[in-house]
Amino acid sequence: MLKITIKQADSTETWELEGKLSGDWVKELERCWKERSSPAGVALQVHLKAVSYIDPGRKRLLTEMHERGVEIRGWWVA
Repeated sequence: MLKITIKQADSTETWELEGKLSGDWVKELERCWKERSSPAGVALQVHLKAVSYIDPGRKRLLTEMHERGVEIRGWWVA
């Protein structure tokens, strides 16, 4: 299971993820990210500190998000 809590303050939107990032939950995160409709100029941060497991084969999505300007916290991107 994966829970996404969205908070907005000033010019930053924060997504706090909890649970496991694997299987269909990766697809759900990708869908949420691609359908995101925040105003222009609002940065996105994704916090992974409460994620208990990330499927090694699914790190591609986090890497893509990081490359497109999303700040990923709680996970190191090479």
